[in-house]
Amino acid sequence: MNGARPILSPMNISWSDLNNLQDAGDYPFRDGTISVTFAEIAIWKKSPDAQFRLMRKHPIQGAFKYVLGRQIEENWAADDAELIYESNNGEPSAKEAKQSSISIDNETDDATAA
Repeated sequence: MNGARPILSPMNISWSDLNNLQDAGDYPFRDGTISVTFAEIAIWKKSPDAQFRLMRKHPIQGAFKYVLGRQIEENWAADDAELIYESNNGEPSAKEAKQSSISIDNETDDATAA
């Protein structure tokens, strides 16, 4: 293969592949562990046939660690879909960022006026 890495097809994981886990956490999986979040469990409880893309983290030491990536399902985000969980990853919302920017601008104007 001249040093080229083989292209692997993506693997999808269903709830039944993980024995219908009921709680978030780290579980033995293949040659390492898989981390499942409470949001993924909530999606599976609402849609037991939902599937997620399997993603492997690059190991620094020890066994492989896997996580679930994006959900694979047709018509995933219907217009009437109920939001189960939304994360902002610690970033302020657009509204908060705008308010913070206005506050900083006002403080700058006050400082230059003095």
